[in-house]
Amino acid sequence: MKRNDQQWVLDWLVKTTGRVQNFANDERDLPPEVKSYSMIPRVLYKEARHIETIAKAAEAAGHTDTARQLYRRASQVYHEAQHSIFEDDNREKIFLHGKHIECYDKMAGYADYPVEKVEGQAQSPSGPLPPRDGYDEGGVPQPPRQPIPTPWDACTLHRRPRAGHKQHSENQG
Repeated sequence: MKRNDQQWVLDWLVKTTGRVQNFANDERDLPPEVKSYSMIPRVLYKEARHIETIAKAAEAAGHTDTARQLYRRASQVYHEAQHSIFEDDNREKIFLHGKHIECYDKMAGYADYPVEKVEGQAQSPSGPLPPRDGYDEGGVPQPPRQPIPTPWDACTLHRRPRAGHKQHSENQG
């Protein structure tokens, strides 16, 4: 990363806070052995590999729920490791991303609910955005639409008196 030769600021923040964002939070996201931003992939790879090894042992022992949880965690740590490498065609990033997907697929295989893999092209941030309520396709605000009446619009809600409380009415004097 080269942002006006200010890499040292990010390195210092990572070292002192153990975080890569939201530096004001007290808890560390990164292990204490991470002393600079460039150390994140290596340290997190070791952590993810350790978690994955335990997941494989749980899987071999037939503890599928434990294996599922550990594969999910390993996938998450591999993701965090590859996320700190900025170059898309970096061999280390490609390897870590592959491990992330591999562990996620293992987790999905042990899930007791269907997990569907959806692949596609990401929309460019500079491309057109889908229209939102109150805006047209060009992002121009539109006047509010008339609300559609619902059956609830004609209802009057009444509150039941709580037990032990006397109900007040207009007829009481």
